[in-house]
Amino acid sequence: MPKIIEIDFKKLRRELWGKSAEVAQMLGITPQSLSRKLGGHHKLTLEELNQIALHLERDASDFLIVRSTSGELGGAHKLEEVIMEAKLNLPFDIQAESVAGLIKLLELQDDPNAITGALTKALRNEDTDVRLKVVEALQGIDAPDVVIPVLTEAVRDEHADVSLKAIAVLSEIDAPSAVVPALAEALKHQHMDVRLRAVAALEEIDDPDIVVPALAEAVDDEHTDVRLRAVAALEEIDDPDTVVPALAKAVQDEHPDVGLRAVGVLEEIDDPDIVAPALAEALKHAHPNVRLRAVSALGEIDSPDAVVPVLATSVKDEHVNIALKTVGVLSEIDCPDAVAFVLAEGLKHPHTNVRLKTVAALSEIDHPVVEPLLAKASQDENKNVRSRAAAALGESKTSHSRQRNRLRDRQHRLRREKRKLKRKSRREHSQIDNLIRLAEHGVKIDWIKGLRDAGLNDLSVDEIIVLSEHGVEAEWLGGLRDAGFADLSVDEIIRLSEHGVDIEWLKGMRELGLVGGHQHDGDRGHDHNHNHDHEHEQQSEDSESAE
Repeated sequence: MPKIIEIDFKKLRRELWGKSAEVAQMLGITPQSLSRKLGGHHKLTLEELNQIALHLERDASDFLIVRSTSGELGGAHKLEEVIMEAKLNLPFDIQAESVAGLIKLLELQDDPNAITGALTKALRNEDTDVRLKVVEALQGIDAPDVVIPVLTEAVRDEHADVSLKAIAVLSEIDAPSAVVPALAEALKHQHMDVRLRAVAALEEIDDPDIVVPALAEAVDDEHTDVRLRAVAALEEIDDPDTVVPALAKAVQDEHPDVGLRAVGVLEEIDDPDIVAPALAEALKHAHPNVRLRAVSALGEIDSPDAVVPVLATSVKDEHVNIALKTVGVLSEIDCPDAVAFVLAEGLKHPHTNVRLKTVAALSEIDHPVVEPLLAKASQDENKNVRSRAAAALGESKTSHSRQRNRLRDRQHRLRREKRKLKRKSRREHSQIDNLIRLAEHGVKIDWIKGLRDAGLNDLSVDEIIVLSEHGVEAEWLGGLRDAGFADLSVDEIIRLSEHGVDIEWLKGMRELGLVGGHQHDGDRGHDHNHNHDHEHEQQSEDSESAE
């Protein structure tokens, strides 16, 4: 037989005899309002009942009775009996302001399943305010086993406000293994804002093994903004083995913005063996901008074995800019035999500019396989390609070509260092972090100003810290640079400074030709009588330095 919980007003009035004024003040209402509530003329909420019971130092369940549809069932019952007998068949006209009181009453007993069932039932109330109050009341309750099942139901609520509030409460619970499945339910919500908020909440959980699979589902969301947010969340997770497979799926997204963002995230991951195959998927994208960005990203990976085979596809790309970019990337990779093999495909490209650039790239490679390729290119249908190939073929047989090859090797080394520095630069701390590092290492502001005044604006944070910690004076550094010793390493500068080497003495040693350094124009005139070989060597070094 259906049963409901009611308040035993007769017992309550008896307990409040002579205390109405102080209780009314505690509730923030007038004694007359309290009298009308106790008389049944106005509604007394469960929250108010709970406050009164606490004030009287009594159990709130002492003032509850259970009634059936046919009458009372034997007077007052303890809440434990109410839950057991009535199964918490509360009337569905519960008001929003009563929810907190309901929860506090439920906490008086020791049956989590009953609490969960009662609150889940309250979430079916047609009044949105009631459902919101249920979720809000769960905030701060340290009982995940009770709270999370209710919040999981709440994130499915058709009203976005209820779901958003449930996600906010879930975000505060430190129980990832239970919270993530609830947030995964939110990713199925019909409202995009709810799904976006769920992705943001997942991003804050530091457990890649359970978070990444959920974010991988969000990568397939129907709305572009959600997919973009999911890719951004994957960027914050430092676990390549779990993240890269999800990003490999994202680079194929039909929307170019998602594909571009995913390629950008992959570019920051320093693991060529798993990143290169993922970028290879981006080379299949329908939009040329994604393919072009993928080629650029591959060019930043210092692993020829992983990169060159992947670029074999893009060198044949029908989009001329992508093919040209691929040839340019290949020309900077120091792996002659593999690169030449792939560049051979560039000689077959329908666009003349691609074939011309391929010939130029091949002419810089010192490997036996190059000459047959250039010979083939010298028979090209375009006269400019034929002419460039013939010239390159002739140059490869001269001693000057060998000198150019040595220079090319040096250029390759410089480019590799440049790529390494570029990758390192991307991983460096932000400007604020760098300022904090300088402050933590005790670098003085006057010393920084001295560096700026001396024109030393290109030092890295690490170099500044090391030079400062070794007591190298900024003014002395400026003098060293003016004396033509700007290319010294940090270690060399520190050694000179620690040994008290005078700048003027260095200048004199340089004029005598006993030390290196860049000479000014006037100095070159002074040294005009040096032998021809020494002058040629100096000019060569200047040319390399300028390059």
